[in-house]
Amino acid sequence: MKLSPLLIATAVLSYNASAADYSVPIENCVKAAEAVKNNDAALLKPLVRDLSPEEEKAMASYLAKTHKYFTNGSYQGIHNFRTNEVQVIENAKTSIYQRTRKNAEKYDYDEEIWVNYTFDTSYAGKENGQKSGQCKFAQLDGRWVMMNVLK
Repeated sequence: MKLSPLLIATAVLSYNASAADYSVPIENCVKAAEAVKNNDAALLKPLVRDLSPEEEKAMASYLAKTHKYFTNGSYQGIHNFRTNEVQVIENAKTSIYQRTRKNAEKYDYDEEIWVNYTFDTSYAGKENGQKSGQCKFAQLDGRWVMMNVLK
């Protein structure tokens, strides 16, 4: 069976488009790490959903707490931050992951993207090591929105 060039081109373009869709969450995960590292609420703000003034204050407070945790608390800095593979959580509203399911229901989305990351750090009172986790994103109103900050 011979495939038409148009069908092949469509398949390649579809694959590249879906792969390219995840470049924004990957870039935003790196930005989120910089925001935490530098306690920079202005850098984090465009990565999250639209917030009320009260929620913005809460975000700044949460960011300061997260910054302290990763730089002067359990961990002693974020060094050599790097992203790894991307996981796609389809049917997020029925996910086995409770937080994903609740967020998907609350904000009405169907797919959550997890950008896995690793960075080098020192543990408080211990040897150097690595920390791994996920930045989680969903598309709300046509833009990628961070659903967590370095979990």
